[in-house]
Formats: sequence, C-alpha cells, structure tokens
Amino acid sequence: MKEDFLHYLWRFQKFSKSDLRTTTGETIQVLKPGFFNASDAGPDFSQAHIKINQITWVGHVEVHVRSSDWRRHGHELDAAYDNVILHVVWIDDEPLRDISGQAVPTLELQGIADPDLEQRYHALMASTHTILCRPYLAHVRDITKLGMYDAALSHRLEQKVKEILAIYESCNQDWSQTSQVWLFRHFGFRINAEPMERLGRMIPWKLFSWHQHSPIQVEALLFGMAGLIPASEEDAYVQSLRAEFDFLAGKYGLKDKRINPSAWRMLRLRPANFPALRLAQLAAYLGRQPQTNILLEAFPKLEVVDSALAASVTDYWKKHYHFGKVGDRVPEKMGQASRRVLIANVVVPLSFALGKTRGEEAFIDQALDFLKQLPAERNRITKEWQDLGFDNQQAYDSQALIGLYRHFCEQRQCLQCKIGTEILRNQP
Repeated sequence: MKEDFLHYLWRFQKFSKSDLRTTTGETIQVLKPGFFNASDAGPDFSQAHIKINQITWVGHVEVHVRSSDWRRHGHELDAAYDNVILHVVWIDDEPLRDISGQAVPTLELQGIADPDLEQRYHALMASTHTILCRPYLAHVRDITKLGMYDAALSHRLEQKVKEILAIYESCNQDWSQTSQVWLFRHFGFRINAEPMERLGRMIPWKLFSWHQHSPIQVEALLFGMAGLIPASEEDAYVQSLRAEFDFLAGKYGLKDKRINPSAWRMLRLRPANFPALRLAQLAAYLGRQPQTNILLEAFPKLEVVDSALAASVTDYWKKHYHFGKVGDRVPEKMGQASRRVLIANVVVPLSFALGKTRGEEAFIDQALDFLKQLPAERNRITKEWQDLGFDNQQAYDSQALIGLYRHFCEQRQCLQCKIGTEILRNQP
C-alpha cells in the first residue's frame, strides 16, 4: 500500500461513510475533505472541515499508511502539523498524541475502502509495461489524454525552473553564470551531463567574453579544464592548446581545478556524441555568443538561436572526433536534431524561469511559442506514446509526452495523473 492511493481515497471520499468513526469510537462527518497539498512540505490536506461528535473542526488532515509513520517522519517536532484535526491511515498501529499529550482523532481506512477500487489499484501498480496503464488506455477518453498534455508540460517546465533557480542561487544570483551552467549541462546530452555541468561551474563566464577574439584560447579553456588535452601528443594544434592553457590557467589560477579525464564517458557513444567534439561545438558557439547572452535576451528569433548553435567548428575538429582520432564523416557543426533538443531543453526553460522570477508573462509566452514552432522530438519515449495513439507533431507535444513519462509513469505517480485516476474509476 502506498500513500498516494490513500490520498486518492480521502480526496475523492472513496470509502463507506455509513457510521464513520474514529479508532476510539467518536462519530465523524466529513463536511469538506480539504485542499490537497501536492508539494512535499506540510500536511497533506488543508482547510478541511470535519465534524467529530458534535464539534466542527477546521484544519489539516494528514495521511499515512501506518499511524506510526507520524513519528517516523518526525511530525511531532514540526509546528506545521500542530493544527492536524484528523489523522487518516490504512492501519492504526500506534495511538497518536499531539504535543500536549492529547489523542489525535484517527480514521482507519482498512476495511471501509472500496475493495474493487483497491484491487484495480494493485493491478495497475503491478503492471510490467513501461507505460503502466498501456492495457487500459483504450478505455480513456480523448479529452482526458489531451488534458494531460498541458498538465505534464507545465509540471516538466516547473521542475526545470526549480533546477535553474537552484543553480542561480549557487551562482550568487548571476544569470549569466546560471545560463552557462545550464547550457553546458545539456551539451552533455544526458550521458555526460554531470561533468559538463561541473565544467560550466568551474570557468567564470567572463573569461569567454574576454577571450572570444581567439578561438584557440576558448578551446584551450574548455579542453584544458575538462582534462582532455593530451600530455604527449606532438600535433601542432594540441601543442598550441597546451601552451595556451598553461598561460590562461596560470593567469586565472585554474590549473588545480581541472576535471579528471575519467569523468567523461565515451563507451558505446557514436562519434558525433564524443565529449571532445561536443566541446569543440560548444567553443564555436561561445565564440559567436561570448557571454551566452542570447539565452537571456528578450524574444530572440528562433532562427537566430538555431544559427548560433550551428556555428562551424575549427579546422582540426572538422576531421577529428577525439584527440588523435581521425574520422571520415565528422560533422562540421551540430546536427539539426541536436540543436532543436537544446533549444527545447535550454532556451525554453531559461525563458520560462526568467518569466516566472520577473513576473513577465511575455517570457513564458515566448517559451511556449518556441515549442510550437519546433518540430517534435523523436525518441524511445515519444515513439511508445505514438504507438498508443498520442499526437507528436510539435516540440510542445514531445516535451509534454516526455514529461508525462518522466514525472508520472516512471515515478509510478498514476494517481496524480488524470489518465490514471480515470482508469481507476472505470477500469474493467
């Protein structure tokens, strides 16, 4: 049993209410179940109206699988839980008392919940499909599916805003450094996101501005701090990188801050995704946008952003996909599909975050407009949804479908999803 099912039972009052009583025998009448708190902080439901015996109480409702979870979660030490008027549990295994020693009214749901609903819930949770509800989707109304596009996209963007704001605080509230860290992270394309983010944090964004006139110096900063410049290779380009990095690292005190080369993952990567080539593409972009300011501009045109990301790499990287590794088909610039993924995952969330923090709806409208201009992303997740009949025409759709999978299916949060709750109500 999970708490999300108990939240569902209480939120929609899916239990027998005839002769409803607390575990100590007091009569209960639910006048208002309260407003569900979807965040992790504070009691589960607020502003509930509960009549216990002849007295109507207004306050919080807290939900647990076992009543002893109250103590395990440390709620007795948190003043936010002082106004809990009813403790709703599946099993009452430990009498609950408030800070003054008074018994807290407790309702036990085991035995009064709808048994068919419980069976359907367990069947859904036991699904072995990647998308848990796959066998039941044919019974879900189209309007419910469409409604989850907006909800899932909003949730995905809100989560990204939280990540961006956490970076913003760690960067001393410097938006330029924040945008650089966010950009670097996504240039790692998941497999190397972690070392790329570290790299973005280690190099002050101003250095790229000061040295944007010299492509070799921009590359030296990136490859040197990434720990990727070979120590012994005698190629003239590599020798120049070593010399430039030694100079810049000494000047700015960076030499002892380099990333260990073992942090970079290259196993089973296609050459186009090798970290050295991605860094060369990033250097080309930084040379054209030295302060990564295009990410912070109000209302840049989509084609301008795309053009900046499509900057051509320097001559060495037109023939190499790693140091000393020559390739026949090394791309001169980042591919169109990768650029579109970056715009959807870097530019759009940054614009959304700026709009949220500054209270300017125009930035949010711009972010959503970009998603409607970009074609849909095609990957394993979106293909699975498409096979089930979900539309995937624009980046707006693909970001919504990815969000639906990542934040609901993958986390088994079916009861926070309108599709899941409809299935639970109507599943054969």
